[in-house]
Amino acid sequence: MAKSARSIIDPPSFLTTLGEFIRTPFEIVGGAVHALTLPDRSRSDIPIQERTPIVMVPGYGMNELTMWGLREVFRRAGYEVYTPDIWINHGGSSVVTAAMDCLDRASQIHQRAPYAVGHSAGGLALSLGAFRLAQRLSSLSIEHLYTLATPFGAVVGRGGVISPLVSVQKASRIFEEWARPVRELEENLQDGDIPVGGLTVVVASHDGIVAEKAALGPRGVGIVERVNGSHCGMGFKRAVSSFLVEDVGRRDALWRGENALSATYGRVSARPPKKSRSRRSLPTAAGLDLRAA
Repeated sequence: MAKSARSIIDPPSFLTTLGEFIRTPFEIVGGAVHALTLPDRSRSDIPIQERTPIVMVPGYGMNELTMWGLREVFRRAGYEVYTPDIWINHGGSSVVTAAMDCLDRASQIHQRAPYAVGHSAGGLALSLGAFRLAQRLSSLSIEHLYTLATPFGAVVGRGGVISPLVSVQKASRIFEEWARPVRELEENLQDGDIPVGGLTVVVASHDGIVAEKAALGPRGVGIVERVNGSHCGMGFKRAVSSFLVEDVGRRDALWRGENALSATYGRVSARPPKKSRSRRSLPTAAGLDLRAA
């Protein structure tokens, strides 16, 4: 059945995209300075297997360096951070496999499901990886998934990304290695929720690449967190690292028990927001409607 025009999400405007490339360098520099000035409480005396695992996957066309700011904040807070063994995220099946291997490695070392952060297409790789791992594991592969401006809308054919990326997506159909993961994830999202312990979507108010509605995620979203920033700078943005390190710390305290956390970790308290920006709502209200209008 053909989708009506109302089901299509408009991409960011030209001015917003232009602003994206003006904001991003400042966010990268500011985030790097912020990370380097935090006290290092990595506590090397704590065995690796006793630290809390975090898996991070970069966005399309990016590598682990574009998430250095987030990685460094978590490292200094005492977490053990893992990134997939890829030179660059080209969006193909091998990236999904690398993300799955990374989740597997973290789970085996720490004997628990890791937390996971996926920026843009990195969130798609983690989502598809969770679906695949659910078919062969009796337990969840991800304790809690955080997606940063991940274009779920584009995956299910509703658009919401700038036209150059649409052209890449159409051209990628020529290359089956790129197109197959997108189709597989679309089918899985239509059938059910991402099999993770919890899902939090982070969107940027000045995202010049992916429209907010396209990044809201599928059904089952419990929290939507808005930050004031760009798309490409989210791997360094101070507001993003502040929210993530506080939220993961709170969830991990519940997982371990507050006494175990305080006795083992000296978390870095990145500057908290002046007031909570999280919007809690019912999954059907917060999530992206995957059905045709």
